[in-house]
Amino acid sequence: MSLLRRIQDATIDPKFQLADILRMCKILAARLDHKAFKEWIDQELNGYFKDRDNIPNYRILENLQHRGNFYNIYGHQFKNWSIPLIKLPESARQVLAKRCIWFSISSLEDSVIQENRLKGISKNRCRQGEGFEKKEQK
Repeated sequence: MSLLRRIQDATIDPKFQLADILRMCKILAARLDHKAFKEWIDQELNGYFKDRDNIPNYRILENLQHRGNFYNIYGHQFKNWSIPLIKLPESARQVLAKRCIWFSISSLEDSVIQENRLKGISKNRCRQGEGFEKKEQK
């Protein structure tokens, strides 16, 4: 079986993690002598810590919502309340409204698997798209 075929099959096989598929792609990039492809794979496998200025758009999360628990002077608790960023200084808004995902694919996958374990979602169900349903707004 060709390397390309193995990569294609691995993308739909829940036994493979994305990091495994990227390592196969790294071999393909070397065989094709495709420097840009290899560099991208290396950054995905190792994270974007060394090259933060060139992080891909798909690794930048914008317009993030923040929530917090608050108490008023009467002792009433307000749990999981939305924090309106517009009330914060501009410098704080810029920091809080955007996050870059610097981490390696392996660490991201491990985080998703761990979170889904806590929710009772198996790795195979996760690869099939379960557990990523859009939550309804309250």
